[in-house]
Amino acid sequence: MGHLHPTYSRRGSPLSGRPVWLLLRGQRLGLFEASQQGEIEIYVVPSFNRELSYAGFTSSKGRLISPVIRRILKGVQDVAILTLDGEIIGGTDSLPYVL
Repeated sequence: MGHLHPTYSRRGSPLSGRPVWLLLRGQRLGLFEASQQGEIEIYVVPSFNRELSYAGFTSSKGRLISPVIRRILKGVQDVAILTLDGEIIGGTDSLPYVL
């Protein structure tokens, strides 16, 4: 997925404000009809343009603008948050710092 521009924003972290990759794995049931079981992997692509960042991920009211992300969050099983260099900086417990 693109156009969401995930950014790591943990207060006091030297990585705060940096664009990140967001990899989610969860139940397909959150997205499709109940007859479709199994898992789905979603890769959220960061912005590679320094002029574009955090703006696309949440609305000004703090609500996630992506209906796909909103639906899958209920069934998320695994998360990986990576820097643009590929360094893993967080997992499921760090998801609030990206969303």
